[in-house]
Amino acid sequence: MIMRGVLFVASCLLGAACVCVAQTCNQKAAILRDRSCKCQISGGNDHGKWIDLTPLRDQVIKPTGGAYNYTWRLCDVNTAGEAQTGSTCTSQFKAAACQFDSSRALYACTGRQNESSFTYDVAARTWHLKYTHGEYASEHFNKDRTTDVELKCDASASQYQATVANDQGTVDYKFHLKSMYACATSENKKKGHKLSTGSVMVIIFFVV
Repeated sequence: MIMRGVLFVASCLLGAACVCVAQTCNQKAAILRDRSCKCQISGGNDHGKWIDLTPLRDQVIKPTGGAYNYTWRLCDVNTAGEAQTGSTCTSQFKAAACQFDSSRALYACTGRQNESSFTYDVAARTWHLKYTHGEYASEHFNKDRTTDVELKCDASASQYQATVANDQGTVDYKFHLKSMYACATSENKKKGHKLSTGSVMVIIFFVV
């Protein structure tokens, strides 16, 4: 395997709920499955930077501006289509991001919590939430749906603003999430959070 970019390290809190394995920056870090929804970089120019989306973990986020309607649960399963027969937007499918086609009144999962990642793009210095292995799209695409949410810092935003960046001609959907909680801070400014010295390069979490 060819390694790209600069290696980074992510660390987690409440590690009893996670399984930690080594990765590189061009692969996946992870969303926490203990519902704390936090990630930290250790190493490189951004060592110690920390992002914490925990205040948004119970929100049903509805981005605007797309060809379809969408809902996300950042750190929990999405049950928007639970009552619809054959829907993949269910707790059983472990959906995180969902798409609703109003013209056909159909829900489709666009990414799963047990296939989710919390990543940091070293070159662009941007944070992303990524959800993969959504419902298979057979029409024209022949691949699983995916969701990529780029986090944008806005210190003046009390909650969040979510918008669609691209959802036409693709099943790899891209979004922006602007929030004060998307602003990274240094670990030494976070009191009460102690990380083990055995931090590894990426944490991957599995839903049980």
